[in-house]
Amino acid sequence: MLLYGADTFKIESFVLYQTLAYVIAISFALLMTPKESRFPTLNLKLSSAREMVRQTWPFALLILLMTAYSRLDGIMIERLAVDGLKEAGIYAQAYRIIDAGNSFAFLYAGMLLPIFSRLIMKKEGGQISTLVNQGARFLIAPAGIAALISLHHADWFMALLYDQEITKSAQAFEWLMGSFLFICIGYIFGTFVTAAGKLNLLNGIAAIAVLINLVLNLILIPQFGAEGAAIASFSSLGVMALSQVVAVYRSHAAISFGWIWRVILCWAAVIGAAILVESVVIGETAQLLWISMVGVVSFVLIALKRSDLKTAIPAE
Repeated sequence: MLLYGADTFKIESFVLYQTLAYVIAISFALLMTPKESRFPTLNLKLSSAREMVRQTWPFALLILLMTAYSRLDGIMIERLAVDGLKEAGIYAQAYRIIDAGNSFAFLYAGMLLPIFSRLIMKKEGGQISTLVNQGARFLIAPAGIAALISLHHADWFMALLYDQEITKSAQAFEWLMGSFLFICIGYIFGTFVTAAGKLNLLNGIAAIAVLINLVLNLILIPQFGAEGAAIASFSSLGVMALSQVVAVYRSHAAISFGWIWRVILCWAAVIGAAILVESVVIGETAQLLWISMVGVVSFVLIALKRSDLKTAIPAE
């Protein structure tokens, strides 16, 4: 509607159409919900409300920390960079593709959470290990492939989407796609930590990541602008993701490391393809297609197993 419904694009139109989309989505959800559950009555006692607060405050704190983390970069760029508004726009340009990929990764993590919870409650160590390995190969392998392709063709992607500040957006985009890999690692292992009920540990890791991000932004943004914020994001998300991986393997030693070697081999194939196409005289679009094709083939043949499509989600 924004692209074809008006001659000029206005922020007011965006807000209006987004609100309309929310109304349509909520209306559809209400229609799909059974009548007796559409408008539940609220009847809370003080004792039950206290218990609810006690049980849910770690979740609320985690959401607060992650919300602060996600909003910190844009605000600090605008305040600290030499040309704050311009640098914030450059950062936003570089972040668009990560936003799109993050939507899929978030849905996958949402699917994993109840399954992890059930398996942990039943103490089914074998299925837990299988699901962690499958989740890592399904999400981390393609995220790494996307990051490597973006590193090799960052300018191409930015030029495809925008016509201003291509080089500076590409510099930030390279770091942010590395951050996307860490986000996907967090969606697997952070989800597992959440399902295990270790929210205090997860909140501690998130708080440290926010602090690292804040300090690095204060140091890097005045000198490097949008790219500095992207470097800060890459560094802090890397610390958070690796901390979550360590936390999972320390608490559940039975989980195998088998996924790591498949993922590394998959990435190595993409790196090899990128090096190879550099020696061939073809256009950048053709290079991108060849590397992407190698990435898809390596993901299917190396990262995946034959049994994955049948057992990706354990039976209830």
